[in-house]
Amino acid sequence: MKKILTILLSLAFGLVSFQSINAAEPEIPTIPEVSFSYASLHAIDHTHIVIPVSKGWHKDVGITVTPEPYGSSVGADKIVAGLTSGSFDVMSGSTVFSLAGYDVNSNYRDFGHGDIFQGFGFMIDPNGSYKTIDQFIDGGMDPKDAINATMAQFKGKTLSTLNEGGILGFINIALESAGLTLDDLGTVNKYDTDSKIMADLIAGRSDFAVGSAPGRVSMTLEGFVPALTSLHVSKYADATPDSKALRSIFHDGWATTPEFYAANKDTIFRFMSMMYRTLRLMVDHPEETIPIHADYVNSIMGSNLTPEDTVVIYEELDPFIAFEDQAVWYEDRYKADNAQHLANVLGSHIKLWEEQGVLNEGEWTPYNTSYAFEMWHEFQERKVNAHKLIRKAESLVTANTKTANDLLAKAKFYDDIYDFLDAERFAQAAIEWAEYEK
Repeated sequence: MKKILTILLSLAFGLVSFQSINAAEPEIPTIPEVSFSYASLHAIDHTHIVIPVSKGWHKDVGITVTPEPYGSSVGADKIVAGLTSGSFDVMSGSTVFSLAGYDVNSNYRDFGHGDIFQGFGFMIDPNGSYKTIDQFIDGGMDPKDAINATMAQFKGKTLSTLNEGGILGFINIALESAGLTLDDLGTVNKYDTDSKIMADLIAGRSDFAVGSAPGRVSMTLEGFVPALTSLHVSKYADATPDSKALRSIFHDGWATTPEFYAANKDTIFRFMSMMYRTLRLMVDHPEETIPIHADYVNSIMGSNLTPEDTVVIYEELDPFIAFEDQAVWYEDRYKADNAQHLANVLGSHIKLWEEQGVLNEGEWTPYNTSYAFEMWHEFQERKVNAHKLIRKAESLVTANTKTANDLLAKAKFYDDIYDFLDAERFAQAAIEWAEYEK
């Protein structure tokens, strides 16, 4: 009996050993190589694709945009048409540029954002007799009362501005916020160039001026300051889509078609992680990104942006917001001080077109015109899960589990660059390899 038992035990041990030796190796993840056609609008707040591509960061997530190296550069009028025709798969843009055409062609969907455009402002001479809204607030005035006080200064005064719909819309919104109209002003000079506006300011022919975003940069560098901006008007607006004041700002980001999004969700996620990585650098080290950024914009627009110009844009007109600080756009919508939540801002723009009979009332909402809410929350969920898996992998790997260690290092790398999708994949692989290599 003892001999038989020994034989059986030996056979059993051999079987276990054989199974261990011949157990299938876990898979090692790879990053798929994907290319897609891409287009940027002609503006600083839409062209930062040049930064990650210049640094080779697109290779970390397996993405190539075509035509290489940075995709195409197009005007705002090409947004919907370009996506619909298939000229490009992904582009920079803003949903508010395409809303008016949604009842005819609703092929445009943004999936993430990098900044809020807040570039319009009432520019004044800081050495003159007019106060800024910040000066009124610093004096103890309630912000909404400060808006009224700031705009009340301009009753019967001369305004110089561009004869452009978006700018005139902002002026009307700001006046309305203070209970005023254009009729309450004195003279309104409407020009076709920013240079004529600034000439009026310099010569004292106008008391205040509102130009384009580049015009505001030029006026800032000439020493003029904003008495009131679209940021002020929106910041102190009621946190509801019913607030017309929110039509003075909009979120800028990236968009695609519903078809491309559905078929390429992981690619969209990886692309967005690359842009979040870029935004972090732009916020923390603008001195590193501005030369790259300004040179590219100058090359495609024939402009002459200087680093000083670009600093004004980064800090005042289109301040870029890092991933960690974007929760205010997608969470806590109903907080009284969260007027800039995407649902409020985009909802206000939708109501504008409903009021004008361009969109069917109730058909379009911030949630069916944008994938950004879904994408944002997926990022948060994957981030939490990636961190859990990384911690588990750390508890399992040893000096002898070489492959597991390598996979864990890659998981941490992807976690650091906001690619939580691949951080999850490599951390899970590290766990499986740690158990296999023991």
